[in-house]
Amino acid sequence: MAQTILGRFTVKKYGDSRFHGLYDGDTLVCVTVYKKGAKEVERRLIGYELALLSISKELGGEEEETHGLKTG
Repeated sequence: MAQTILGRFTVKKYGDSRFHGLYDGDTLVCVTVYKKGAKEVERRLIGYELALLSISKELGGEEEETHGLKTG
């Protein structure tokens, strides 16, 4: 699962400006002046998603992954 989260975001130049955009797929998440700023936002979003995934698993979120159906 971590590989999908890590490969989910991209940082690209924003239009014909000096700014950088952080994208989630085709959706613009934010625009920053510096590429380093966009990479920091990306790092934090990935951290939040990994933390939520971990909490979900601790609380029994594994049932959600199988749409509430228990196997076995």
